[in-house]
Amino acid sequence: MTALELTGLAGWAARLMDSIGEWGVGLFTLLETVFPPIPSEVILPLAGYLAQQGEMNIVLVILSTLGAYLGGAAAVRAGGHPRTGPFRAVAVQTSPG
Repeated sequence: MTALELTGLAGWAARLMDSIGEWGVGLFTLLETVFPPIPSEVILPLAGYLAQQGEMNIVLVILSTLGAYLGGAAAVRAGGHPRTGPFRAVAVQTSPG
């Protein structure tokens, strides 16, 4: 199965990963934590398949999942602490104590 045979989101992801390799996996996992309509359930199995076929390095594919961590860390950083960040009013109103 080649990137040209896939359609929709999977085809778009396959073409991007085909053109920029393991960096594409990292980019998609980072975007997935910020923009949920890009599901990692499409990206990671496809990356695993491509690694099994010898088109990607499995070690780099595994390391590229750090993109999910970096995206999550950016989201937490942007939101701040619940008691002091931009969502303070919501956190204070819903606190049990």
